[in-house]
Order: sequence, then C-alpha cells, then structure tokens
Amino acid sequence: TANICDLKPEFDPDIFDYTCSWWWDGHPWAAFTPHLNLTDCSDCQLKLPDPDLHHRRHLALQYQSMDTSHWQFAGEPEKMWNRTFLYGESHNIPITVISADKFTHKVYNVRMTRECPWWMATSTTRLISTAASRIATFMAVSSAGNLMALAKQLQFLSLTTEIEGIPV
Repeated sequence: TANICDLKPEFDPDIFDYTCSWWWDGHPWAAFTPHLNLTDCSDCQLKLPDPDLHHRRHLALQYQSMDTSHWQFAGEPEKMWNRTFLYGESHNIPITVISADKFTHKVYNVRMTRECPWWMATSTTRLISTAASRIATFMAVSSAGNLMALAKQLQFLSLTTEIEGIPV
C-alpha cells in the first residue's frame, strides 16, 4: 500500500519493478506499508533495508546494495517503511519476500522519487554550490586580498551545516 503516491503498475505477484513518485510540494517523506498474503503463505517473511540506518545520507545512499533486515514475519503487525527525501531524490527499495521454506524468495523493487523542477533538485543546487566554492577558492588563492573573504565564506558554510533543519 502506498500512502503518499500511487504504485505503478498496480501490484501483481509476477511483476517485480514498480515506481512510486510524488511532487515536491507534497510530503517530504516517502511511506508505504508492504502486506503479506497470509492465505497463500502463512510462514512467509518480509525483508527490507532499514530506512533509519543512514538517516543523514541522501543522494549517495544505495538501498539496493545494502543488506536487508527482518521487517515482518507472517502474523506480526504490519509496519510502515518511512524516510525523508530531498528534492529530486530517488531510491530503489528492494522488498524481499521469503517463502515458508526459507530459501525460495522474490525481490520486488520499488523506485521512490520525490519529483521537482530540475533547478530545485538537490543534485543541481549542490553542483552549483560546489562550483561557486571552487571558483571562490581559485579567486582567493590567486589574490591575497580575497583570502579573508574566502575564510569568512568557509566559516559561514561550516556554521550552516550545524543548524537544525538545514539539509546536509
């Protein structure tokens, strides 16, 4: 069940790749609740990557290469997978369904994307910020008069990373 976006295509046990995207001005987080079919498999298990494991990492995070952990056994209460996404952030979330024999399994991939205009994407703003910092560094190094301005800019940038609510 998708709580903030529509799962496309609609769930089918024989389809393994899905997308779930929402617009930037909606919720900043992605959330969905996977369901086990208890009538077909009463001893199945779900494994998903832990969304809280690297809560401060965003663009470089690779869920498909992380180890999945126990999420839910048949008969346990359903849990919601929930994580905050930056503008333009996208991740492939693997959901592993392990059968009763604890060997046979299927992996369903859900591509979660917080869509936004290209100029608002976090990757774009970080690219611009990095380029501006490198240009400022070059200008400061090439001119002794600009060295103090560079020191102040770097001090300001380091202070903003310590402010609560400012994306890293």
